[in-house]
Amino acid sequence: MKLTGKVTLLTAALFALSAHAVAAETAHSETTVQPTTVEVTTVQPTTETTTTAEGTLPKDSKNDVDIRVYKPGEEPKYTGLYKADGETYYQVDSKPITNTWKWHGGRWYYFGVDGKMLKSTVTPDGYLVDIEGMLVSPGWNYQGGKWYYAESGGKVFRGDWKKIGGIWYAFHNDGVMYSHEWNDVYFLKDSGEMADNEWVFDRNYNSWFYIKPGGTYASSEWKSDYYLKAGGYMAKSEFIYDSKYQATYYLDVSGKYVRDQWKEIEGKWYHFRKYGEMDTSKWVGSYYVNADGMMAENEFIYDPNYKATYYLKEDGSYARNQWLQVKGKWYHFRKYGELDTNKWIGSYYVNADGMMAENEWIYDKNYGGYFYLKGDGVYVRNIYTIDGKKHAFQDNGLWIGEVPEAVNYGNYKNVVFLDPGHGGRDPGAVYNGLREKDLNMSIYRKLRSELEKLGYTVLTSRDSDVYVDYVTERSEMVNKTDADVFISIHFNATGVPGANRSGVETYIYEPDEDIKPRINKVAHNHPIRLSESKRLADNIHNSVVSIAGANDRGVHGANYAVLRETVKPAVLLELGYIDSPEYKKISDDKYQNKLVEGIVTGLRNFYKTAK
Repeated sequence: MKLTGKVTLLTAALFALSAHAVAAETAHSETTVQPTTVEVTTVQPTTETTTTAEGTLPKDSKNDVDIRVYKPGEEPKYTGLYKADGETYYQVDSKPITNTWKWHGGRWYYFGVDGKMLKSTVTPDGYLVDIEGMLVSPGWNYQGGKWYYAESGGKVFRGDWKKIGGIWYAFHNDGVMYSHEWNDVYFLKDSGEMADNEWVFDRNYNSWFYIKPGGTYASSEWKSDYYLKAGGYMAKSEFIYDSKYQATYYLDVSGKYVRDQWKEIEGKWYHFRKYGEMDTSKWVGSYYVNADGMMAENEFIYDPNYKATYYLKEDGSYARNQWLQVKGKWYHFRKYGELDTNKWIGSYYVNADGMMAENEWIYDKNYGGYFYLKGDGVYVRNIYTIDGKKHAFQDNGLWIGEVPEAVNYGNYKNVVFLDPGHGGRDPGAVYNGLREKDLNMSIYRKLRSELEKLGYTVLTSRDSDVYVDYVTERSEMVNKTDADVFISIHFNATGVPGANRSGVETYIYEPDEDIKPRINKVAHNHPIRLSESKRLADNIHNSVVSIAGANDRGVHGANYAVLRETVKPAVLLELGYIDSPEYKKISDDKYQNKLVEGIVTGLRNFYKTAK
């Protein structure tokens, strides 16, 4: 053990005093047993009658008493002890001595600044006097309810550690022995003995501490079944997190850690493993404990291991093979408790969040169509009025359409809305000396000319090199017209140097939950609009690929603004790659004419097959 300031014995001998030391308390035996409510301490040093020893303090001329001869009739002056008001003084020629020692009656006494005899205290020069004011003998001395240790000559040891009788003690600056108190990281028991390799109970802090071999207290560590927190306090009735084991533990009222059991703590249930680690985010039998260790009750949990959601009922058990109403909403759980989602349960449908659909439309991709679920969750059939409008449904609930049709899809008048992409300050893709906006305009003008020759009415978002916002402005234009269809004209680019892509791509609207419509909130996912858009795309795409001899890159779904915000059947054409060797072909007038011929042919086929 390393102790600071080991004491060097002071040898300021004032005179030869016979002394006998007070027996020090015996060393405490090592113990690591369970803390108890009573600490076993060593025997307290006892008081001892001191003996006198004649000698002489360092000579002080003030204390020399002259032999005086008095003249006849002269009143002699008093020299000796004098008591007044319960205090003791020493007078020489009727004057009290001050700030000095006085040998009297075979013992030394000290008289202070006011002449009073000091008692049961330490003198200004560091000596201890007893209750009678006498200089004590060397050794242990009990004065004024406190223990002191006097060295040779009666001088008090103070302000440091001292090993006495093989036991370490500590003393305050005033010489008082430490008793039931801390000196830095060391604990001095009631007896003054330094605790070493044992449990101690500090009544001042109302806590147990474990003192390790060498005398320092355990901190942020385990001692058997107990945990000593930062500062050394024993944990009890509380959770602790041990970073070493990366686990949370619970110490009960006795301070022992809870292990291999369920335990209710402040009305919540927790489970602890064999070695006390608190279980988290896992199943324990038919019960589930959350990330905070609490058993799940009346709540949904998602288990990433099973990739499924479960519901834990009031008693902590999971719902299984049943319908269950939670906060007014119905949910269905499978045999092993998994929450059903996005599927039919008999005549009922549960959404992505597991809630049974009520008074709402749902789209079933397996059937490729829409269904409407009533307030009781059952899907409707035949004719059913929704929000004041009549709708037709098949016997299996699949939606046919409005009765009459709200938008009149199919009642076409040979009115085509053409949208040359980009324009003005927006050039689109720019590669190989070509600008996409210029190519788009070239196709538009050729296409408009051919359609007008055939008797079509052609409307457009721009007829010159001007900027038109692509988010809603182009769709607002077409939505205000009686156009049958919307065709947006573009050319493609990979943006990757050296890429060698080619061919034609065609896009139709595909909803994206993360991108909501702004101006087309009703018709954007109308099934007839979607189906007609698909039919328009297939006709134009197949004709262009065939007539132009272009590479077929397919028909795809996308959430482009012009497709999403337009209420009419809408397609977007990507007619070739401007940043690949294909740029030579798409800039050729003859090839552009073939592209236009393909679009016209596809559009005419679309009108021919309209119902």
